[in-house]
Parts: sequence; structure tokens; C-alpha cells
Amino acid sequence: VVARGVCGAATARGARVLALASRAVDAADGPDPLRPGAWRAKKRADVEARLRFDGFLCLRSPLKPGTEAVIKHLRRSAHRCVIVTGDNVLTAAHVGRALGLVERPATETVVLAPARGGGGLAWR
Repeated sequence: VVARGVCGAATARGARVLALASRAVDAADGPDPLRPGAWRAKKRADVEARLRFDGFLCLRSPLKPGTEAVIKHLRRSAHRCVIVTGDNVLTAAHVGRALGLVERPATETVVLAPARGGGGLAWR
């Protein structure tokens, strides 16, 4: 719950957030597990087993110079501007607000996102 709060707060301020994890390498990982390429043949589930959460890496990625002016020009010329991104929803909403594309707070922003329980996309 704390991690969600930290991650949510950082993404709502426009940060790109990566979760970091690590684990010890031991004899169960096979002979010479530190050899280059030793992990390539392993199953993802085996590689990711026994991970310990180490924290978040929050990266700032400011808008490129001129972006705001370009968006204003496009909107004045009757173009409809939308955001299509693979970023976290709160990060995208922050960028949208910075560009004047989203006026509501992040908690009220409507987005197309994976449906709860899987099976497609839904408006939230």
C-alpha cells in the first residue's frame, strides 16, 4: 500500500517510475551463474523468483522546448490533440495538464485502460 502511494504521488507529478528489485545468486542457479549469457536459457519465472523489492527509481522527463507552442498552434488551427502513450496513466495526465490538453485533476481524468479482471479495455 505504501509503495502504491509513493509510486502514485511520483507519477502524478510527471515522473517516470521504475521499480527496482534484486536477489542473491546461489548454487541453485546452476554452475557458474555469473557467466555472461548464463541466464538467457532460463525461464522468466525462475529468473524472477525470490526477488526483493529495493525501491523506486523516479526519473524526470521534462517537455522538449517548443512543445507547448506547437500544441497551442495545432489547437488554434482546429486540430484535435490527444495523448497516446504507454506511460503510466498519472504521468500521461500530468503531461496533458502541462500542455493544456487535460483540465481535470488526475483523480478525475478519464482514460482508456485495461479492464479490471482482464479482457480488453474500458473507460475509467
